Amino acid sequence: MNDVLIFILYAPIDYEWSYQLAEQLKMAGLNVYIETLEIPEGQEVAHRAKTTKALYDAAVMLPIISRESAIGDSATTFEAWWRPFLEQGRRVVACIVPDAPSGAEHWMPFDLFRRQHVEFRSPNAYIPLC
Repeated sequence: MNDVLIFILYAPIDYEWSYQLAEQLKMAGLNVYIETLEIPEGQEVAHRAKTTKALYDAAVMLPIISRESAIGDSATTFEAWWRPFLEQGRRVVACIVPDAPSGAEHWMPFDLFRRQHVEFRSPNAYIPLC
């Protein structure tokens, strides 16, 4: 198992696809953290602490780029998570969802666009990511 922790960042609407990507990466032997959408009542503080620790421990972040995360209501919050990670010099590899239309890479903020990104519109795109 690879010790490098990968943090997957997604807009809530993209959870199902993001979770499937996380599972594929885990099956490839990678160490992945993805925050769950459903937090059991009374576990909010522990869950937040676990997510914060994963965010600080992660060496790589995979922000999932969709219409919602890039230009929707979630965009501001989404950027507040990936931008500090990038500014700390840690690796950020944007992942464009498979159902994104042609040209969707231009939805990304320029700081993400000019870096390595993976388009999941092509088959087996997760392989180079591994």
